[in-house]
Amino acid sequence: MEYRRIIVPVATLWSDPKQLRPIDHAILTKRANLRTWLDGQNDTELAEIAESDLITTQVLYNERVAVMDRQNNWLLVQTLSQPTDRPTEFVSGWLPELQTSADVDPVGSPVTVAETFAELYDDNQQPRWPIVMGTQLDGADVNEQWAQIRQPNGEIGYLRQSALTPRLVGATNGERLANLGREFLGLRYLWGGTTPYGFDGSGLAYALHRQVGITIPRNVSHQILAGQPVNQAELLPGDLLFFAGQDQAEAVQVAIYLGYDQLIRASRTGGSIQQESFSHSTLFGQFIQANRYWESLV
Repeated sequence: MEYRRIIVPVATLWSDPKQLRPIDHAILTKRANLRTWLDGQNDTELAEIAESDLITTQVLYNERVAVMDRQNNWLLVQTLSQPTDRPTEFVSGWLPELQTSADVDPVGSPVTVAETFAELYDDNQQPRWPIVMGTQLDGADVNEQWAQIRQPNGEIGYLRQSALTPRLVGATNGERLANLGREFLGLRYLWGGTTPYGFDGSGLAYALHRQVGITIPRNVSHQILAGQPVNQAELLPGDLLFFAGQDQAEAVQVAIYLGYDQLIRASRTGGSIQQESFSHSTLFGQFIQANRYWESLV
């Protein structure tokens, strides 16, 4: 099996490169500027990503992926960090080969970005590009101001120490991930999104758990199959709420319970991350069950 490393801040994995729209070529480069790509789309164009199922997921700078196939400078890769309902199977998708480099063995102790966006500096401590929360890098040396890290191309880079300082608030991991979720209220919905540039529902749940050190399945159809089922009367902050679609029995949406009858969800129809009452939500009649993952770590 061949393994590669992601060398762009966020790499988008596509269902089929043949379905790409002209506007999507903006994030197929080595810079992969997601902000420019998102800002250049109206609500109809963003909705088209979901309607055509263009994106499977996103992976972060320095992540290790397994190569499953090659076609015309594209790689079909399997993530190693986003499981399905089976521990040995992971979400996959296509990306340009130029957004990857050869795999390297880990060195030092890993460090994880805690800030929503953190500037990565080169070996001259000049800004290179912003990386996002959850990004893990090999740490070589950390002092009060700077963390020296190794980039996936082997070069030395730097992050400010403040970018690595956990900013989670709460007595339990459930409260911590629920409180972190509130920081993204109003963020635009992005089908397949797993980063602060934009989330889908299951991507938001996945990313929030990742920030408290818990790996859960990436997609809603798999998230509902694991975790600890919770009675509705015993809900606590951080629990996941699953909802069926209209005239459907299976789960198609997931929200995070905040406590006091409030939930947060990435709403495809609303186009953003929203907070609302659980019992008065338009989804309440489609509620299936609740699962808890956060008690796996305290």
